[in-house]
Amino acid sequence: MSAETFVRLIRLGAEPDAQDEDGFCALHHVICDGSVSGLTMLLKAKCSPGGVKNNQGETPLHLASKCSRPDFVRILLKAKADACQVDNQGCPVLHHAVKANDKYGVRSLLDGRAPPGQRDAQGRSALHAAVDATIMRDLLGRGADPDAADDMDDGTVLDHAARVDGVGIGLVRELLAAGANPCLVQDIQGGCWTTLEII
Repeated sequence: MSAETFVRLIRLGAEPDAQDEDGFCALHHVICDGSVSGLTMLLKAKCSPGGVKNNQGETPLHLASKCSRPDFVRILLKAKADACQVDNQGCPVLHHAVKANDKYGVRSLLDGRAPPGQRDAQGRSALHAAVDATIMRDLLGRGADPDAADDMDDGTVLDHAARVDGVGIGLVRELLAAGANPCLVQDIQGGCWTTLEII
């Protein structure tokens, strides 16, 4: 259904944030369709920019971040979408943008006050998921902890970076330049190791 159709229905009295069987509201649909004008139109028609979650617990902002749509992220944040919400898996909005490797979405979320140190359900920060040096620098520049350890015994951010195929050494360099401690001892899978021993 097009954004114009959603707006017509809202003008005829339909609930602006009505959801389908998958929990998608009109905003979720226009994000999937890639219609920036549709998003703007629906926000003007009083659709909630961040209060409606689909069946996976994703707000429109989660979906825009996950789908690498930084223009949608900026519009939703300007409309006061909450950059701190988590989905049903305990994954914050910022983590979705980092996992999608969306540099512009990450910057927009950080500018929109997404906390760089916010943890997911496994205790991982967005830095744990970063596989791009630019994204890592942006997160570190906004105060993300280069020594953050997760709750799953997988180690620190530095440990995770050391294991990234093809780009790990560059990420490790970024973290060390930001002050990460390579000598922190982690209990990883039943043994005590430092990052230097992992790599």
